Amino acid sequence: MFCQTISSGLHTKGLYTAFRLIDLPYSEIEIALFNIIVNRIGEALENISLFEELKKQNINLQKEIIERKKTEKEKKILQVKLELAKRMESIELLVGGVAHDLNNILCPLVGYPQLIRMKLKNNIPIDREIEIIEKAALRASNEVKDLATISRKSAYPKKSVNLNAAIEEYFTSATMIEYEEKYPDVKIIKKLDKDIKNISGSMPHLTKLIMNLVCNAYEFMPEGGELTITTSSVKVDKTIYGYEDILPGNYSLLKITDNGSGISESDIIRIFEPYYTKKIHSMTGSGLGLWVVYGIVKEHNALIDVNSENRNGSVFNIYFPALEQEEEETKDSRNIKSIRGTEKILVIDDEIELRTFLSDALKQLNYDVYVAENGRAAVKFLSEQSVNLIILDMIMENDFDGLDTYREILRIHPEQKAIISSGFSVNERIEETLKLGASQFLKKPYTIMELGEAIRNGLDK
Repeated sequence: MFCQTISSGLHTKGLYTAFRLIDLPYSEIEIALFNIIVNRIGEALENISLFEELKKQNINLQKEIIERKKTEKEKKILQVKLELAKRMESIELLVGGVAHDLNNILCPLVGYPQLIRMKLKNNIPIDREIEIIEKAALRASNEVKDLATISRKSAYPKKSVNLNAAIEEYFTSATMIEYEEKYPDVKIIKKLDKDIKNISGSMPHLTKLIMNLVCNAYEFMPEGGELTITTSSVKVDKTIYGYEDILPGNYSLLKITDNGSGISESDIIRIFEPYYTKKIHSMTGSGLGLWVVYGIVKEHNALIDVNSENRNGSVFNIYFPALEQEEEETKDSRNIKSIRGTEKILVIDDEIELRTFLSDALKQLNYDVYVAENGRAAVKFLSEQSVNLIILDMIMENDFDGLDTYREILRIHPEQKAIISSGFSVNERIEETLKLGASQFLKKPYTIMELGEAIRNGLDK
């Protein structure tokens, strides 16, 4: 009863009544003094209870604040990634269009040096000059391919390749030797898993990716340091949240680490943008190195994570989907003689330079060649006569492109053989044209050998 009196808060009246009922031998003053003491104890107990409740509420509030801050930070990171994705998408769209136009321009530049050699055979007084033009055109073609890769408007052929082989191929290149001579104080460490699984990829593009990452690491260590290249087979069980979210799956991992000057937190989100660099001088100087890396990563359906701090080096992890089964290699040993023919071929292209080049090249290969300046002209021509094969450009008039043209031609000649070509990569309309019966897609610019092989494949199908 005494404890209940204290905890209930009925301190003075309850205690005084209790003493009187049991007739304890205490004076009024003693009872009053004792009553005051008990009241203070009761108040203290109430304060303790209130403090514990406030403490509990404060802990819950702190947890809520931490969660809110975490959520706000995640929202900000997500917003930055979204803005970056939109910016990259806009750039990719622009670059894709530029790459398409340049591919059309480069097609004759790549092909005519070969055509001149074929016409003049070995009697070429200006062979050196032709070779310079040819090399320059091929170099420009490769640069445009990089742009198309970045814009993801250029799908290139892939086969089963090994990351270790790509690394070794690059390390024997002239570019690597040049960097080793320029940065003699950089130590190279290779940790390659000999049992790493193959991936579906393009060896030239993988070596380019490795080159750009290695060169980037070199240039962040002008005074020397360590550059470590690691490969391994990894299984990701739970999503790894980083620069990109690495989803669960089996991967072949390429890891490139340096202990150079590193990248600040404010810069790291933008490192794959074109021409965004903090380097004052570089050997390549194009400003597209990491942008090309990003494009190649995406074209290989791979994922990338980057970790770096100012003055503490950088780590680039690239997760390539691992092949569970090896793909069989196919070889083709065609030569100039095997790609010749006498069949009738109709060239359909809205670019006069391309029509002229294709006509010259095909005549040199002994084909009977006709040309049409657009899809409607081709349909009209084929309504009056037939050909064995058509070479059809996919990007022509907006309201009557390659797909529209082929559909109309098939109404006239249901079995019409065709190969299709474009400065862009495979898209929905190209895929639809292939489904209708076109035998092959030929990416511009192409060599005469590539053109001849595509024609023979289409005719012999």
